[in-house]
This record gives sequence, structure tokens and C-alpha cells, in this order.
Amino acid sequence: MKTNKKSRKTVLELGSKKAKKFFLQNDSYFSLEIPSYFRFDKLLNEIEKIVSQNSNIRLSIFKSAKKSENVNYIILTNKDGKYAWRSIQLINPFIYVYLVNVITEQNNWKEIKTKFKEFQKCKNIECKSLPVISTSKNKNKGEQILQWLEEIEKESLKLALDYNFLIETDISNCYGTIYTHSIPWALHGRSKAKSDRSEKLIGNKIDQLIQSMQYGQTNGIPQGSVLMDFIAEIVLGAIDLEISDKTNNLNLEFKILRYRDDYRIFVKDLKTGEKILKIISEVLSDYGLALNNEKTIVSSQIIKASFKEDKFDWITNKKKPKNLLKYLLMIYQHSLTYPNSGTIITTLYDYYKKVKKLKKIKEDVEILISILVNIAYQNPRTHHIVSAIISYLIRSLGNQYRKKILTKIREKFNDVPNVGHLELWLQRISIPYDKNIKYDEKMCQLVLDKLNNNKTVNLWNSGWINVKSIKNLLDDMDIINLNNLKKVMNYKTIKDYEIQIFYYPV
Repeated sequence: MKTNKKSRKTVLELGSKKAKKFFLQNDSYFSLEIPSYFRFDKLLNEIEKIVSQNSNIRLSIFKSAKKSENVNYIILTNKDGKYAWRSIQLINPFIYVYLVNVITEQNNWKEIKTKFKEFQKCKNIECKSLPVISTSKNKNKGEQILQWLEEIEKESLKLALDYNFLIETDISNCYGTIYTHSIPWALHGRSKAKSDRSEKLIGNKIDQLIQSMQYGQTNGIPQGSVLMDFIAEIVLGAIDLEISDKTNNLNLEFKILRYRDDYRIFVKDLKTGEKILKIISEVLSDYGLALNNEKTIVSSQIIKASFKEDKFDWITNKKKPKNLLKYLLMIYQHSLTYPNSGTIITTLYDYYKKVKKLKKIKEDVEILISILVNIAYQNPRTHHIVSAIISYLIRSLGNQYRKKILTKIREKFNDVPNVGHLELWLQRISIPYDKNIKYDEKMCQLVLDKLNNNKTVNLWNSGWINVKSIKNLLDDMDIINLNNLKKVMNYKTIKDYEIQIFYYPV
């Protein structure tokens, strides 16, 4: 697999110790954008010290977790401003750390890397979505995005020389339907995994630990961490291998670029494309997975189809106006056509940089905030950047009027279900001005507890844990960095480092 050595390397290029360190990083544990004062690495590293020094902590300890509810903490994020929602999980830190130790144990890590070497020998299929580590000033997530741009978008443009059609498709509800038993199938082969359910096989350990964190459930893996992205790649890599084996002797001319559960299939004729889709569907079915028919698109315009539709529309049809209101209305209109798209985030970043440079806002601030809130209402991926823009806009308001606007924003979302993630950012905007505004999300209460030197909520059920030192850590749970919290309360506005994943030289 090609990588840009100057700015990133894949997790498979790391030794076992460095891989462990990578998975225990704050952004690897939880990859959703949240305010900077939430820090999980301190808790994870304290648990790691106990786990690594205590030989009595074995897999059997986690069996009781299978019978316990709320072992992981779930943050709900609304997908469309209505009733669609997505479940993002903060994995129970004890199980998470133990799982990281299992995967990165020297021999286990060697075995996993060997298995991925098999996956990467797939004829005509390339995986471009392995977790990456930034070696530049960009954050890991920034380099992951650049990986997509360079290895999927640009490679697709090149393949337009060789092929006539591009078929885009993905797996329906991939993470929610991955069968945990398919993890040992992928690592050890189906027959061996089914005949040997012992702890000797690393795949069985991973399977058991994932069940432990979700009430014994075998359907689905938690979303929200780089570790689970990596585990998903194990299953998807095995699927690649089976697809490759089934197509090897068919003399079909095709190329597949896969990024996680998204497939780009390049063919010279549609008959070949139909055969490839049939084979992919059959292999996925054996794993309890299925293609999303609604998102399967065939195009003879490979150049255009190489870009996301929202991006192609923006770069070919839009001209950025200087006027703040006109520019924001253009972004709003684009968000109606392409809701929750990557282009909306990119353009809002540009808008944020424009707003923060202004000493005085000439337009009506309340109108701008109203439009921004409605963008966030229907585009959950924009919560962090919309909040950052609003934090600069409300500076120009008087104290009483500012509080009135903050109350209006809060009330706007009262009737929208599952807005826990949004509330984290609404609190980030409001807390420098009024720390007592109440939000339903438990993590918001943790912030107030920290400021008031109090303890009123727990995120994770720790009743099943019989290791006292770890149970105490989770019960006392220190995931709010007080210095960072005080810093942002003094800043009032949301600074670049809180939301940016790319480095921009001054």
C-alpha cells in the first residue's frame, strides 16, 4: 500500500509498543470532535499501568460485564434534525485498555500484521483506509482525510484512463451489523475459528471483549474509536481476500478501491460490473452483511464521479462572495442540496477564518447566527465549526442580549431528540458567559461538577468490576482537564487548536 512517507504512516508500520501507545491516545480512543477540555488519555494510561502490572487480570474477569447494562457510554447524535440518529460510544476504559493490550501483545500484533499482508496481496483490490499516524503538523484525523483525497480521489481520476465505468456502493449499516464471531473467522479462517473457541486464538479474545462491552450482543461493533475502525478493517480485509479469490479465474478486467465500507469499482463494461457486484454481495452475505442498494450508483463519467457530488458541484459552480451574509446563504443552500456533506464543513472552516479576522461585523449578527444554527440543526457534522463561528459572532453583542441569544439557541433544540453531541458544543459556547445553563447530556454535567468540585454523574457502569483500583478510577473518573477548561473560559471564543485538524501556517 502506498503511503506518503513525509506526512503519515499506517498503523501497520508500527511495532507493538508504538501501536499500543497510538491506540491509547486521546483521539484514538474517541474520534468525534468534542471540546478540548475532555481528555481521556490520563484515565487510559492510569488503567494501563494497573493492567500491565497485574497478572491476575485475565479475560474471565470480563464475563460478568456481559450481564451488565450501560458498560459503554453512548452519545447520541441527531442525523437530520428529525428522528434519525447515530449512536457513538465511549467504550468502557477498562475493557478498552485490556483489548488494546490483547491486540498489541507482541506475538498477537505480529500475527495480525502477517494477516494484513495476506489481505494486501489481493489482486485488483486495494484498501486505502488503514488508520494512519501523522508525521506532519496535521492531526492524525487530518492525515486520514488526506489519505482519502490522495489514495481514493486522485487515484480514481487516474483510473479514468483505463476504465469506462465507475460503480460506487457501500455496506448497509456496516458497523452495526458486523458479526463479532466474524473477527476470529477473518484472523484464523472460518473452520479453525468454529472448531476452536478457546482463548488461544486472539480473534476469540477480541470477540469476547466486544461482547462484554455490549451486554453479550454479537451483532455490531461500537462506533467512535480508531481501534474499532482497525478491527472493522480485519473483517473487511478478509472479505476483500474472498472477493479476490472468487474473481481470480474469471478473466475480468476491473479495479476496486475500498475505503472502509465504501467500494469504488472500475470496469470497462457494465456486464463485468454486474458480475463483480454479485460476487461482493455473495461474500458479504456469508458475513451477515449486505450492500446498500439505495447508494449503489453507476456512472460513465468517471472524472466527475471521482469527486463526491457535493464537492464537484461546489468547485465547478460556486464563486465565493465577499459579503458575509451572501456567503453564508450560499453555504446554507448547498447544505440543503447536500446535507451533512464534507464540503459544508470545508466551506464553514473558510467562513470561520474569515469571521475571526474581522474586528467589526457589519451584518446583523442575529441573522447570521440564525442561519448558522439552522445549518447545525440539519447537519450534525458541523456542530464544532458552527459553534466556533458563533463564539466569534456573539462577542459583538451586549451581555444581556448575548445571554438572550444563547437561550434562544438552546431552546431551538429542545424538541429535537438525541442531541447529546450538539449540547457539548452549545455548552462550550455558553460556559464562558454563564456556566449554570443546564444541558441534558451527562458529559455537560461532568463539566459543571469539575468547576464546582462535585461528583453527581458516572458515565460507565462499573458495578461488574472486581478490581478495586480500576473500579475506583472509573467511579472517580477524571476526564476533564481543569487547566484547559479555565483556559477556554478565559478565551470565550473557540480557538483554532480546538477544532482544526489541519495545520495552517500563519
